[in-house]
Amino acid sequence: MEHDPMPRDDAATGTAAANARRQAIALDDREWEAFKRALGEPALVRAGSERDDRRFVDAALSVMTGHCYWTDLPAQDYGNWVSNYRRNRRWMARGVWQRAVRSGALPDAWAQRIAEYAQRQDQQRVRRSSRKRQRLLMQE
Repeated sequence: MEHDPMPRDDAATGTAAANARRQAIALDDREWEAFKRALGEPALVRAGSERDDRRFVDAALSVMTGHCYWTDLPAQDYGNWVSNYRRNRRWMARGVWQRAVRSGALPDAWAQRIAEYAQRQDQQRVRRSSRKRQRLLMQE
C-alpha cells in the first residue's frame, strides 16, 4: 500500500497542520480487494452495498490513522458520520480491526495508529463507565 501514515507538508502553502485533519484515505481497487480477502465476507456483510462497506472502511481508516475527525468527513463521500462511528465501535468490539491488522492487510504505520486508537477508545469507555458508577453511588 502506497499511502503515507500522515499527510505531507504542502511546501507552497505550509498548511500540513491545517490539512492533516481534513485529508481522508481512499483505498484503491487493489488495496480494497486485499482488505476484503484478509477479513472475509462475514465481516463486511450488512444491509448496504459493497460501495457502502468501502466508504465505511475508508472513513474509519481516515479517522483511526489520524487524518481527520469523524465530523470532518464529507457526508456525500463517506455517508453519515454517526452511522460510521457506531459501525466502527461495533467492529472494534468484535475484533474486526485487530484481525485486519494481524492479517497484514494494512501497512504497519496504520496498524500502530489503529492500536493506539483502540486503546484510547477503551480508556474512554472505562472512564465513562466509572463516572456513571460514581453518579449512581452518589444517588443512593
